[in-house]
Amino acid sequence: QDGNILVSVQRKLAGHIPERSATVNREFGSHLARLHLLPTHALPDKRSWMNAHYLPEALKVAQQSGDHQTTDRFMQAYEQVRHFLPATLPQSIIHGDATFYNCLFVGDHLSALLDWEEVTIGASLLDIAMAALMFCFVKRVFQPPLLTSLLDGYTQIRPLLEREQAQLEGAMKYGGLMVSTFFLLQSLQD
Repeated sequence: QDGNILVSVQRKLAGHIPERSATVNREFGSHLARLHLLPTHALPDKRSWMNAHYLPEALKVAQQSGDHQTTDRFMQAYEQVRHFLPATLPQSIIHGDATFYNCLFVGDHLSALLDWEEVTIGASLLDIAMAALMFCFVKRVFQPPLLTSLLDGYTQIRPLLEREQAQLEGAMKYGGLMVSTFFLLQSLQD
């Protein structure tokens, strides 16, 4: 620690960033489900862009920027997903940034899930949706078999409720808008 800067170091973990595949998605889905089953009763709230209130609040901030041509498009997209309410769904510990670059695999097995900066308590389904956005598109084209594999691995550990299954597509759209809004705010600040 040096003043306000805190650094932690750990030994290098074995593994490599995986390629998108049914096996990788199934393996990742099962580990994500295990995370979602951890108890949350004694954990404090933590602000994150994965919190239920982030998107509406962030869009208000973006609207204040004065770039109405851009923010109007975001507001139109929000109108299409406004009905998705993450706070009404089962809550769990969520990673919030599950990308290929934050996973290390040894062969077909997950060795480590990295970058826990965005971890918080939130809708399990939103974490699944974010993982689907990261793991189920190849060259910007959605691959349904990859989503099937992700969900197969997940539901072997934690079955989805019917209302979660019914809202998965909406959660993916909501998550995509959250990520886009996060980067919009970053660009407006810069």
